[in-house]
Amino acid sequence: MVIHSSTSHAVRFTRKKGGLRTVTISRFNDEFERVDYPEYSKICAEIEQENNLKTLREMRRIKNC
Repeated sequence: MVIHSSTSHAVRFTRKKGGLRTVTISRFNDEFERVDYPEYSKICAEIEQENNLKTLREMRRIKNC
């Protein structure tokens, strides 16, 4: 999901395979789980690690061809 903009009343966002949506703040909060900053940091680190592993596997695959 990518948040494009927000105001004090609404949020505009897109999901991976969806179009641009505008919803109220309360609806947005109902649809998505709140994540505190330490949990957010952990998720970002896990995503980065996953991307690094994909890159290393690709490099190994190319080297072994």
